Amino acid sequence: MGFIASRVPGRIRLRDRALRNAGLHQRLEAELASWDDMVSVDGNRSIGSLLLIYDATRTVPAWMEARIEALMADMAGTALVSVKPLSAPSSAPQSRRPTLRRLNRHSKLGMVASLALSLAAVGASKRLHAATGAIYLVMMLIHMATHRRHLFK
Repeated sequence: MGFIASRVPGRIRLRDRALRNAGLHQRLEAELASWDDMVSVDGNRSIGSLLLIYDATRTVPAWMEARIEALMADMAGTALVSVKPLSAPSSAPQSRRPTLRRLNRHSKLGMVASLALSLAAVGASKRLHAATGAIYLVMMLIHMATHRRHLFK
């Protein structure tokens, strides 16, 4: 479902470059507005977006999504499928994401390894136990910094 940008029961946002085409946008908007379950259809042709509000008490969301997918594929043909869908703007630049993911992956591996070493060093050496505990703490802080947006909502 490449052109459904977001969905919650009762609300679907469609986003695709093909929706910038005035003719397609108007036909799609008129067709969707004529559906019985549809409450409102609000479009923004300049960004290629349609916001659909429908009655979720009368319609199963998965069925509504399937109907919309079929309609869009039928109206646009293969042109809609060949166009890369627009993505929502992200707060981090695209080039940083793989680096942050890699750093987070290494920090999680470091947390597991340092925790295992710390537990193994409990009876052997207090210094080694403290050092591995400190390493665990640093790795956990890196992990928390990576996920700070979700942790501190």
